[in-house]
Amino acid sequence: MVAADDGYDGVLCLNLSSEVSATHQAAVAAAKAVADRIPVRTVDSRSLTMGLGLMALDAAEQASGGATLDELVERVTALIPRTQVYGVSTRSSTSRRVGGSVGPGRSSVLLSIKPVVTLIDGRVEEESKQRTRARSLRYLADKAKDSPPSAAWPSARRRP
Repeated sequence: MVAADDGYDGVLCLNLSSEVSATHQAAVAAAKAVADRIPVRTVDSRSLTMGLGLMALDAAEQASGGATLDELVERVTALIPRTQVYGVSTRSSTSRRVGGSVGPGRSSVLLSIKPVVTLIDGRVEEESKQRTRARSLRYLADKAKDSPPSAAWPSARRRP
């Protein structure tokens, strides 16, 4: 079923970073397949998880306010460089992947390291190495506290 069958006049397809998923490429192909029935704009968010979710929520809010498809694409495209995503992995396998190869002498030390990761150019990269889960979560909390809300995100403005 195509959205046009339900009365929609266009589709914004906001996708996971193409650096970590083939979702965007598949969406481009699907958009071409329905191009004669409905305009579809595909956007590589260059993001994941909550970053992508916040962009989607913002686009939905803009759409409900009457924004056109092209305005939505412009809005989301402007949000991409302003969106920062950080995370902490508690799995030792992630420590090995992010930290590179692990020799037998270092494996026990690396198991206690909790890497803090971020997205750089749509790729997951190491931001910091913290010795414990508590320290990694403190690092993230301090990062959030020290980063003022962006004016580009109306929903990020402090509410009373």
